[in-house]
Amino acid sequence: MQNSYRKILTFDREFVKDRLLIENLLLATELVKDYHKESISSRYAIKIDISKAFDSVQWSFLRNVLLAMDIPSEFVHWIMLCVTTASFSVQVNGELAGYFQSKCGLRQGCSLSPYLFVISMDVLAKMLDKAAGAKKYGYHPRCKDMGLTHLSFADDLMIFSDAGVPSSLSQEIKDRYHFDVGHLPVRYLGLPLVTKRLTSTDYRSLLEQIKKKIGSWTARYLSYAGRLSLITSVLWSTCNFWLSAFRLPRGCIKEIEKLCSAFLWSGPDLNPHKAKLSWVDVCKPKQEGGLGLRPLKEINDVCCLKLIWRLVSHANSLWVQWIEKYLLKADTFWSVKATTNRGSWMWSKLIKYRDVAKEFCKVEVRNGHRTSFWYEKAINSG
Repeated sequence: MQNSYRKILTFDREFVKDRLLIENLLLATELVKDYHKESISSRYAIKIDISKAFDSVQWSFLRNVLLAMDIPSEFVHWIMLCVTTASFSVQVNGELAGYFQSKCGLRQGCSLSPYLFVISMDVLAKMLDKAAGAKKYGYHPRCKDMGLTHLSFADDLMIFSDAGVPSSLSQEIKDRYHFDVGHLPVRYLGLPLVTKRLTSTDYRSLLEQIKKKIGSWTARYLSYAGRLSLITSVLWSTCNFWLSAFRLPRGCIKEIEKLCSAFLWSGPDLNPHKAKLSWVDVCKPKQEGGLGLRPLKEINDVCCLKLIWRLVSHANSLWVQWIEKYLLKADTFWSVKATTNRGSWMWSKLIKYRDVAKEFCKVEVRNGHRTSFWYEKAINSG
């Protein structure tokens, strides 16, 4: 089963080793580039959140899929026993009201469920690919060469295609399937999917989330050490996902630091005038008289460098393969022109980190196919 599992669902990022959620977001950002322009060819994106995805998997369907994957029938029988023989109970007024068995679905928390769900989603992926191959709908202009039809993360599905259907057919589709016609930016995997760089409107939800968390601590008496611990463990963790996916604007980072500084020195009142140390001093190491809090900009820089490391070292990544196909082409990441307009705003930000990244890189020449004599850093030794 493990050998079969490794081969499936290139476009799914959850539950699969070495596949990252943020790669889906970064690739989606590249694909919606220029969607705000009327001069580009017609194209669309459909964002689908599958309702009760785990609970909707039919057992007969799952059994047939496992058998079709050439998994031994005895092993399939064992798997289905684990899935179908579970009992459930409901508490009524604090007491269990008997047990009952379900008729379909996968259990949340079962160690097998994530694997079986990904296998089920692979069938949907193959159906989408088959429909595109049969020209029932067209490929996105920047996906055709790779045969990319969609991106998937658990029950979140994003389908990309060309558009240009008559307005009458478009209206018929909306009436039949009750699709809401959205406009970018939209939320995808918890973050804004934008065509241009992040604005204050785009990251406002992050600031509101931080304020909401701080507001929930009003009923507690907290010392300075307690507030510092909450900033480190809760507020910084809230920011980490944004920092790992995007190069946040300086204005956003300053707003977050302003909120955290006010909370540290005045509590939930958020009085910015009670600070006993500047935020720069707070973020210094304890050995230098600071409180050991890591600056957000430094974390953001490290996350961007990590993306570059992944770009040059994970050739099997779908995001990396797409970049090599459509953005780098015959170039390498180190030699591609910084002024190119091929990629999204986030791609332009990563390009600006090249000089910093080079200081931490070394290259194994091997056959020299992926090594540039002019752009790779030479070793200063005899």
